[in-house]
Amino acid sequence: VAVQYALGHAQGDTAHALMFKIVAQSFIDRGADLGFLSCFPGEAEWCYPPLTYLSPTGRRERHAIGGTLFEIVEVEPRFSS
Repeated sequence: VAVQYALGHAQGDTAHALMFKIVAQSFIDRGADLGFLSCFPGEAEWCYPPLTYLSPTGRRERHAIGGTLFEIVEVEPRFSS
């Protein structure tokens, strides 16, 4: 869904889009599942508490789709104490 949304809003010859790939090490790090409230069937939606830090893991991917360059940055949620 995110790719289709970005492609539909791309402007210019080469558009760039940034996406976060959230990787949770355990079920506690996943946040609250709000998929049942999603307007897009099949899309997972998660809610995290305020001040949750998305820590970059250092892994990145780049993909070009339909003239749009997607940069996917892997992050891990870290909760404040």
